[in-house]
Amino acid sequence: MKEQKKNTWWKFFPVVTLVSFIIYILSLVAMTSGKTPEHVEKNYYQKDIESNAILAEYANANRLESPAEFKVDHKAQQLSFLAPKITEGTLLFSRPSDSKADKQLEFTGPIELAMTDFISGKWKVEVLWTDGQQNYRIRKDFFVE
Repeated sequence: MKEQKKNTWWKFFPVVTLVSFIIYILSLVAMTSGKTPEHVEKNYYQKDIESNAILAEYANANRLESPAEFKVDHKAQQLSFLAPKITEGTLLFSRPSDSKADKQLEFTGPIELAMTDFISGKWKVEVLWTDGQQNYRIRKDFFVE
């Protein structure tokens, strides 16, 4: 008779496991229901329109007959940007490891810069310009030695 009592708890194991799993899932649903994720923005529609405009600027730059060129000349220690029909533009330099070194420069026409003001290491540049009718944008990574 004692041997039968030892084996009877195995009969309830699948039921207890299933009920525990259901309680766990229901508690997760209760904790997450009604909460808005942190990454959801209130003005998501406006942000979507802005991101589509940015993608159109990249597409405009890719469709140019003579492509825009951002060059790094390590021997002459110079950066240059050349594109057709520039009326005005902005160079946004960012350093991934140190945001305090970020720079923004306005330009009108082709531009050449000395790399002496740049800390050595990896940099990213985003070039935004217009020809008076369309906006353009390119992004490049470069290294300063």
